[in-house]
Amino acid sequence: MSSMYKENDVVIVAAFRTPVGKYKKAFANLQAYELGAVLIKKIIEFCDLNPHEVSEVIIGQVYTAGQGQNPARQSSVNAGLPYSVPSSLVNCLCGSGLKAVVNAYQAIKNDTSLLIIAGGQESMSNVPHYVNVIQGNKIEDCPKINGLVHDGLSDAFYGYHMGITAENIAKQWNISREDQDKFALDSQQKISIALEEGHFKAEIVPVTVKTEKDLMQITKDEFPTPSTSLAGLCKLKPAFLNDGSGTVTAGNSSGINDGAAMMLICSMEKTKELKVCAPLARIVAWAQTGVEPSIMGIAPVFAVQKAIPIQDTISSDAMLAVVKRVVENGEKC
Repeated sequence: MSSMYKENDVVIVAAFRTPVGKYKKAFANLQAYELGAVLIKKIIEFCDLNPHEVSEVIIGQVYTAGQGQNPARQSSVNAGLPYSVPSSLVNCLCGSGLKAVVNAYQAIKNDTSLLIIAGGQESMSNVPHYVNVIQGNKIEDCPKINGLVHDGLSDAFYGYHMGITAENIAKQWNISREDQDKFALDSQQKISIALEEGHFKAEIVPVTVKTEKDLMQITKDEFPTPSTSLAGLCKLKPAFLNDGSGTVTAGNSSGINDGAAMMLICSMEKTKELKVCAPLARIVAWAQTGVEPSIMGIAPVFAVQKAIPIQDTISSDAMLAVVKRVVENGEKC
């Protein structure tokens, strides 16, 4: 496959992720930068890189309150990269990690960087509550704000919880509760088979956590539930609307989690200097778009529609597979 690449193609050389931890579970005592640092260190070791060769680090992260200055910088320094390597943070909500990859792509295409580590990291377990101390009021009289909801799970324009935006899409596009539950079950079945067949082993990097008595290695995602059944999903109550019209539940929604994913990105020409095998993939097209905030989850569909005309060198079969999956995700939320 690499023989088909051009020297100025932007390629992904290596990609790793941590296991995905549930809210307040496996990674509850780790900050986001600690998860990111594990992966940056892994990339350096796997690719046998001289840390000084890394041009920059770009990381997507939504929740940064209480985590200190520039968590991306904390990740890179704690991973062993020299102080001379700049690190920046991107906040584009759910698209933050992908936006970091896009920024890396653009920097390499523009020849402003040669070798970039990009990805995303998040610790939803460590998001604090806020107290807005208004002048003259006692702290105990001030309202307490849930940072998790305020800075990520609540729309800034309407005040909608993200679950309500999913309900809005379900209503507008006639997606029934049954449709959502069946899709959720299908997703659980697919991940169970993939895990059983070891498809994720190569990409998951174990993370060591401290317990009360010892150290423990976390090696598996906490969210997959092989015992999921359609009957069990049907019994769950709607999580966001209790007026009888709700269709979105804890069983057919995304989880609140902790984790990180990083990749090494460079030009095809640069790979000749690296001690790695053929690139995993090349980035041939990308697009972004905005939509009305009350239906934010439909945006990937329109982004894919914009991306298709951008690059006509993608095989029809490959693009069809990508479009099919993203459209499914966008429609089902």
